[in-house]
Amino acid sequence: MTVRRFRRSAAVRAAAVAAPSPRASLGGRTGILASFAIAAAFGGLYAWALHLRHVRYDTYALDLGLFTQVVWNNLRGRWFDTTVLQFNYLSEHLSPALALVSPLFLAWPDAEALLVLQAVAVGGAGVGICLAARRWTDDPLSALLVQVGFHLAPTTGWVVRDEFHPIVLAMPAMAFATALLWRSRPRLAVLVGALALLANEDAALWVAPFGLLVIAVGRRRAAGWGAALVVLAVGWLAAYMLVVVPAVRPPELGQAVPHPDVGAFSQCGSSLPAVVGCLAGDPLATLRRATTEGDRAALASIFAPTAGLGLLGPSLLVAGARWLVVLLGNDPPDFRAHYVALLVPAAYLAAGEAIGWLRRLARVSPRLLAALVAASSLAAYVLASPLPGGREYREYPRFSPERIAVLDRAVQLIPADPSLCVAATSSILPHLALRENVYLLFEGKYPLPDYRILDLRDPYPISDEDMRRHAAILLTDPRYRPIFYRDDVLVLKRGSRPPDRPADEVFGGQIRLMGYSTAPRDGRVRILLYWRSEGLIPTDYHFFVHLVDEGGRGFSQQDGELARGYLPATKWSPGTEVRDRIVISAPPLPDWDSYHLEVGWYDLNTGERLKQPDGDDHADLPLAARPG
Repeated sequence: MTVRRFRRSAAVRAAAVAAPSPRASLGGRTGILASFAIAAAFGGLYAWALHLRHVRYDTYALDLGLFTQVVWNNLRGRWFDTTVLQFNYLSEHLSPALALVSPLFLAWPDAEALLVLQAVAVGGAGVGICLAARRWTDDPLSALLVQVGFHLAPTTGWVVRDEFHPIVLAMPAMAFATALLWRSRPRLAVLVGALALLANEDAALWVAPFGLLVIAVGRRRAAGWGAALVVLAVGWLAAYMLVVVPAVRPPELGQAVPHPDVGAFSQCGSSLPAVVGCLAGDPLATLRRATTEGDRAALASIFAPTAGLGLLGPSLLVAGARWLVVLLGNDPPDFRAHYVALLVPAAYLAAGEAIGWLRRLARVSPRLLAALVAASSLAAYVLASPLPGGREYREYPRFSPERIAVLDRAVQLIPADPSLCVAATSSILPHLALRENVYLLFEGKYPLPDYRILDLRDPYPISDEDMRRHAAILLTDPRYRPIFYRDDVLVLKRGSRPPDRPADEVFGGQIRLMGYSTAPRDGRVRILLYWRSEGLIPTDYHFFVHLVDEGGRGFSQQDGELARGYLPATKWSPGTEVRDRIVISAPPLPDWDSYHLEVGWYDLNTGERLKQPDGDDHADLPLAARPG
């Protein structure tokens, strides 16, 4: 039985002529086993590369931390709920697959389970590509070479390495659906292709054109199935954008930040009508948008490893809508990420189809062409892959082993109790995401966390300077106490710790010393001073702490503003309580009874000290601040 011609499209009519016979064998068991072995080998490589990223604290709140919490919440019936974002995940994307994979956490409750799932999905897509290529080439070895090329492609590596994204779960569905279609199983191809919609609404841009391909090359009875798939894909996308998003996306968010699917065209505007008007209003401008240097780089990155053969098969047309989003969207397109997850397998599916074309029309050896694809992909791997052996591979860890050990120790201090509220910086959050309330430290409003954990070298989404300021101010918060502070890694636990010795010293009627604590530390003394503002403070006064002996001779001192100057006195609101921590040189511990502290405040511009009610310009505090 031959594939019927489709008169309305020259490209599809040519595909119908060159399509292989339905009677062609898919090959023996050995070839299938070899394909699975290749997929397993590369899947293991992908999983290892992702594992190294994660344990080196090179994964982040957005995205691995977010998806880990969403999947964990789905398992508990809180559908697509997350505190990493300040709104339900459905406001951003439609990914029912995140609910379907949630039982994975019953066996392995860890963010790495999602990374392994991603590696398996990409490996499985390679098997589908091999099956499709075998159908066109009638040669198992050629098909295996095309599969190897797909796994070696740098863009495959970038998709894999981009933490975890549910769109990657659409890759095996599209590859196997295409293989089934060329095997003349259009109904089953439609059912498998429809599964891609569960990964992400973006998959509709591949599913709908695939339905048209089913109509074009399938038998008459398949036309209805193909049409149903087109309607399903279009309806799925329309229902999400026009019904679900307006229902769940907070209005204030919609006004401030466009939906990600619209944000891809933010150069055109922040609303769907504005984007449509921009792209349709000026064809020449739209053409220029699709032919920038960044667009050419994206095209080359995907098609050059296929030796150009990825431009010659029907699967290229199926991926056309997704290509338009990439080429017409914001420039330069990000092709070193999950955004090309639908385009890479499409290119290698098209390459396998092109080999079949050339085998039939030009009598070119399929093995020669498949070897060319594999060789081109290998060369591209060496030049540009982010995986081991590629030039873009990050050979050395983001941090030294010693610092990774410090981060591990800090994370281990956070109890596993999922009911505890934790705020963390971005690269730490994925390691703590299996809980009801986990927040990116600087995003939105959240309840008072039970723990705060900061990596001061990971300031996202603020600057390094703002990060230092934030940490310094947190250290002055008397509601928390530091339980770990090493190598720029800070852990704070909620719980007030009263001063060892209470005090009641008021300076200028504006600043009250409520108490203090002292403790020896490596030949020095750590001093905690507990302050409270009694009203608005008009001047940025500086404090002073002098350590003196019984005769008034100074031993050491420290002057300055609280929190290293990040919390000037004029920023205090009435009633603000602050705990400041200073460390100065001290005499041997047995001599502490012979020393005391002189503490007070002064105006840096005039040198004038704030007076106490009795007229003294400082408070005398025993150095040995035993509980009183």
